[in-house]
Amino acid sequence: MATNTSDFYTYSKTSGSSKNLQKPLDGGDNNVWGTYINTDLDTVVAAVNAISNLIADANENELIDFTATGSAVNHIQVTNAASGNPPQIASAGDDTNIDLTLAAKGTGDVNLTPGSTGDVNIPINKGITFGDVGEKVEGDGTDLTVSSSNDLNLTATTDINIPQDVGLTFGNDGEKIEGNATKLDIAAAEIDFSIEGSGDINIPANIGLTFASDKNDKIESNDTDLTVNSAGDINLTAGNDVNLPAQVGLTFGADTEKLEADASNNMTLSAAGDITLSADGDNINFNDGTTSRFELGLDTGDVTMTDTDGGGGIGPELKLSREGGTQVATDVIGGVTFAGQDDGENTTNYSRIQTVVRVVTDGSEDGELEIWTMNSGTLTKQFVIDSNGTFLLPSGTLTIGATS
Repeated sequence: MATNTSDFYTYSKTSGSSKNLQKPLDGGDNNVWGTYINTDLDTVVAAVNAISNLIADANENELIDFTATGSAVNHIQVTNAASGNPPQIASAGDDTNIDLTLAAKGTGDVNLTPGSTGDVNIPINKGITFGDVGEKVEGDGTDLTVSSSNDLNLTATTDINIPQDVGLTFGNDGEKIEGNATKLDIAAAEIDFSIEGSGDINIPANIGLTFASDKNDKIESNDTDLTVNSAGDINLTAGNDVNLPAQVGLTFGADTEKLEADASNNMTLSAAGDITLSADGDNINFNDGTTSRFELGLDTGDVTMTDTDGGGGIGPELKLSREGGTQVATDVIGGVTFAGQDDGENTTNYSRIQTVVRVVTDGSEDGELEIWTMNSGTLTKQFVIDSNGTFLLPSGTLTIGATS
């Protein structure tokens, strides 16, 4: 208790010590103080403790409310301080380790309010736990650690802002998300994107994904077309097939060069110019899934057509068909030419088999087969089989039994 030189002597709680106390003349209700009395302080303290559970203000309203605990050994200690040092409220008592509990009433909050420019300071390696030690915030003087035995939820009504050049790491610094106020970098040995349910990963129009440091390998959409660019090759690799929907084609250069399939198992290969098939192997083969039906030997130039029909019909059959418009007599509707080079390396047609239309009347059509050979530098008609089966020799002599 403080010293008041006009009314009190200084006293302390000392067993058996007699101290002068001022006695109120009216019993204390109106704070009218009179003469001093001399009594044992322990007796006074015991009497006060027995009947007092609060400290009141001048209007007799509660300032501090006390609740006694039977056989208590722990209490609160309030320590004042000299200039420049903070006072202290601490746990004290007989136990070695004593917690300090601040409790609010009902749904009230516990508010810690520092000065206008002050902080709420927690010493290094001392944490704030939530619920139990599984949820904890603690600093070691260098790093701040937020830990949870389950999920860690960050909730805000607007944004959670992370300063530029400060990242979020996962597992260790090898997995990191960081922004520099211009771009956002996601770094990891491997990045897996996983979406629950039927959701998507959406990238805005005219925003692309680039691959490699030169940014020449890119996937981007303009909200209509998807463009895949590469400074080198584009490789499609699959464990099974790369599937394109029916009536969706691959175009090359422009829409005039296109490869497309319909829903009826038909494949169309179209081009405004030439279509060139090139292979590094021996042959170019067209098959039905099990048997090569048409084979082009790249080394020899041989063409092989295969028919596996076991019946008596014709096969395989090479058919040259001229269509479009109406043929007239003397039209050459197809032929097979045999060419080679002369000693000047000039390409020369040495012989030809061709068919000529003679009658185009429906139901009465006539045609003839002609054989032409090179004679002294001129391709000459040598042999004709007309529609009646007559053999004609426009020039030369028919020799029977000759070998050359």
